Parts: sequence; C-alpha cells; structure tokens
Amino acid sequence: MDIKPYKYKHTYNCLLENKRAVSVFQYDMHSDWPSGKDKRNISEVKKRLSIAMTGIKVKNAYHLRSKTIK
Repeated sequence: MDIKPYKYKHTYNCLLENKRAVSVFQYDMHSDWPSGKDKRNISEVKKRLSIAMTGIKVKNAYHLRSKTIK
C-alpha cells in the first residue's frame, strides 16, 4: 500500500456562527487540488469544520493563500 502525501496547503479565513456570536477562524487544509478557490476545497473545509465543531455553522470560507508542498 503506497501512501501519497498531499501536494498543496491552503489557508482559509472561515466565518463561524452560533447562537451567540459570529467569529473568524483561520484554518489550514492540505489538499490534492491546486486551486484553493475550487468548490471541492471550499466544500471540504466546510464539511471538516462542521464535523469538528458541533453546534457551529460555517457561514463562509475565504481563500487566503496556497503553498506547494515538496
């Protein structure tokens, strides 16, 4: 079994919302897709954060920067 590391690292600013407040959270995600603005990456960020943080809704995820991992 051959395990391949991710090729790209994307950083996102995520708007998180619960009953009391709205906050901003910076999230780093490793991905196989080169474009950080790709819909597949945005939906994956929202999915990962909603699983990790129960009771919090991810309102939006803004792409900040990308980096190629060698």
